[in-house]
This record gives sequence, C-alpha cells and structure tokens, in this order.
Amino acid sequence: MKTIKVYCNDEEKQRIQAIAEAKGLTTSKYLLQVGLRQGQNDLPERALLVQLVSYMVQLIESETACNNLLAIAQDVLEGSSIKEARIQIAKICKDDNQGS
Repeated sequence: MKTIKVYCNDEEKQRIQAIAEAKGLTTSKYLLQVGLRQGQNDLPERALLVQLVSYMVQLIESETACNNLLAIAQDVLEGSSIKEARIQIAKICKDDNQGS
C-alpha cells in the first residue's frame, strides 16, 4: 500500500476524523472513498452527453463515425474527460460533415 499526505488545519482534521468515525471508517478509508467518488458529481452532465451522442448516431450515416461516437460515450461513462469528449465529438461531426 502507498501513502498519500493530506494537508489540512486542525479544525479540518477533526471534522474529517469525526465524519469517518461516524461512518464507521478509519480516516484513511474515508478519505480514499471520498477521493475516488469525486468524479461522480458530474453524472448528470455525463448522462446528457451520452444521450446527445445517441441522438447524433441516429442522424449520422457513416458507420465509422457512429462507432467512434459510441466509443467516446462509453469512455465518458467510464470516467474519461467530458471536455476531451466534446473536442473529439466536434472533430468527428466536422469530418463527417465535410465527407458528405
């Protein structure tokens, strides 16, 4: 197991320890769970992007473009960058539009 340091003041440390204890966790386990859950705050945005991609796939005739869009949507669901996904989607749509 590796160690990660967290810098905080005494008040923050006490609050973190109290929350961890109330949840029946060690401070380390609590911080690990909270840290790994951080990306889940944008789930509605991820879901909206995936829904948008599903509509786009219905409109685009190119099978390659559709497959690429679906792969991006899957990556977003698995936690990849939404910002990067938007860039990739825009490029695919631009390329598909120029090809038609």
